[in-house]
This record gives sequence, structure tokens and C-alpha cells, in this order.
Amino acid sequence: TDGTHDAPMDGRIGDAHRPKDGAADVSRDTTPPPPPCGTTAWPMYGHDAQRTFASDACTQGPLTTLWRYSPAPPTGRTFEAVFHAVAQVDGVFLQWMASDSPYTGTTAADRVSTDGKRVWTFDSGTDSNFGNWLTRWNDLLVLADDGIYLLDSVAGTQTHTTGVDWWSQTAVDATRLYVANVDQFDGPGLFVGALDDTTKTLWQQNLHQACKMGWSDVMGGIALDGSVLFYAPSYMTGAGPMPPPASGIFAFDAAMGTPQWSLTTVTPSSAISAGGGLIFLVENGTDLVARSQKDGTKAWSAPLTAPGV
Repeated sequence: TDGTHDAPMDGRIGDAHRPKDGAADVSRDTTPPPPPCGTTAWPMYGHDAQRTFASDACTQGPLTTLWRYSPAPPTGRTFEAVFHAVAQVDGVFLQWMASDSPYTGTTAADRVSTDGKRVWTFDSGTDSNFGNWLTRWNDLLVLADDGIYLLDSVAGTQTHTTGVDWWSQTAVDATRLYVANVDQFDGPGLFVGALDDTTKTLWQQNLHQACKMGWSDVMGGIALDGSVLFYAPSYMTGAGPMPPPASGIFAFDAAMGTPQWSLTTVTPSSAISAGGGLIFLVENGTDLVARSQKDGTKAWSAPLTAPGV
């Protein structure tokens, strides 16, 4: 022959080049397309109450700076620090503090437009801002530093407050604000619970309260998945003779606060997240552990070296 291969008369692939029965056609790309880009808000710590840290937003580089924003302190005070921001499609909410010597500083928040302009400023005038994350909740903005403050997110005006001496990580569903108070100085003690949109307490569990104890929960992690709130405190004692309460992992009915189960043989070393029937956190400073949401039994663990929080 002349060394060439005769093409099939009907234009089809020759038998020698056909995949055998049952073999994959490698010429086809079966990779599913990526999900479409979304515009959902980042309304709280971890993006959502489960603490998935996952967003549907898309970011493409290279990135350039469009604007920078610095809060302006009230007259007679100085700007001290910026902490965290949460965002939605029409703006950003920034948690920061102004000076209040000799304490850390006031609990303050700004709404900033998408072109970097200040819309409003709220300053509580309190004295000890520890930098807890803001939470967007329905039409409200929730601050949880030296008090729980509910603000009208459009106008920046305060609608309700608990009063001072609450410091908390916060999470929400449609009707409840979940809190885990992490410090007791002169306030209500350490606890986990739920509030309504007037800051009325709906339920409270794991209350630890004693005069001049200075108890703290150095993790204060909460995560909500479906109808269950998971709480992972790591307690320590400051001033006072009493030992700290038992640290561990606790599960509560989110609506009523009824205890579901608890595990006090481990010490949480990170905040907690939940999803797929499991909860996840670093335990005892050494291992990332996944546990069943139903009863806390261990599903798997992985050793870590110098984990962060």
C-alpha cells in the first residue's frame, strides 16, 4: 500500500478507534460546570450559622484597590482599632472602637457604601470592646461587645440593648439570636442562650455565675445546624478561689434550649462548625475531630501541628 489509512466510507470512526463496550469515551469532558456566581451576603462570623466559611461569590484577579476607609472617632476621642466587617450587596458594616482610657475602647460600628463613603456611625460609649464579630439579622445589625446592641441597619439607630457586660459570638435564624457570653466581670455570668429581637432572653443554659470570679470562656464557639445549637466552651478562671466549670461540647434544642447531649472529657481548642450530620473542632490542642451531631460520638480525627483558632 501507499502507507495511508483508508477512512471509513460513511465518515464514522473506524472500528480500530472505537472504545470497547463499556469503556469510557475519554474524548468527552464530563466535568460538571462550576456553580454560577452569586451575590449572597457575608452576614456573620463564618458566613453562616453553621460556620461553613463558604460563599457563592466569585473573585477574579488581578485585584486593585478601589478605595480605603478609616472611621472618624467622636469629638474628644481618638480612633483605636478596626476589627471585623460583614457585607451585603449594597454595603459594608464595620466593627471598630474609639478611645475610652484607661479601658480598651468603645463598641462602635459604621455602615459604609459600596463606593467607600460613610452612611452612618453608631458609638455605644462603653469602655471594653474585645472585637467580636458583627451579625446581620433580618433588618438589624447585632453588636456583641460590652452589651448586645441591636441597630436599625438602614438608619444606624439603636432599637434594643441588654445593657453592658455581655461579650459574645453570635448566630441567628429567622426568629432567634443565639449568644454565648464569654466573660464575667460585673455582668450576667457565662452562659449560652437565645434572645428575641427585643433582647428578651428566650432560654439560657450552662449558667456559671459567682461574685468577683472573673471567669472566662476562651473559645465561646456556637454553631447552628437545623434545629440544634452546638456550644463548645473552654473555661478558665481569673480572680477567685473556685475552679472553672467543666469545658466540653454541648448540644441544645435551638427553639427551647432543652439539653440534647454533652461531652466534658475534651477541651475545645477552636471554634466549632457543623454540617452533613457532623460537628468539627480542634480538641485538646492536638487534633481536628469530627463528631456525630446525634450523640457526640467520634467519626474521625486527624492530628495537627500547632493549630490556630
